[in-house]
Amino acid sequence: MIPVEIAEPSLCRITFEEQGNAEARVAELDLIEEEQELTKIREEAMKLNIVQKYDKRVRPINFTEGDLILRKIEPQRKSAGEGKLTPKWEGAY
Repeated sequence: MIPVEIAEPSLCRITFEEQGNAEARVAELDLIEEEQELTKIREEAMKLNIVQKYDKRVRPINFTEGDLILRKIEPQRKSAGEGKLTPKWEGAY
């Protein structure tokens, strides 16, 4: 509380009711729990929507024996002497 409010009470201090404040806090706590539940439901729905959109766009790739593919060279497979101009893919298999 600031010294000005001691001499001249503010509107906030005049209208303050301790019993009403306690009841309002309990009601707000109940609403917070409900709001958290609704937020969790919305979050799960949004995640499900993202998964469905991704699954709709992704195409499964099935390789059969004899198909020619390129295999990416991982950094662990490169030797230390190779520079940035080395190929990033190993030949057709």
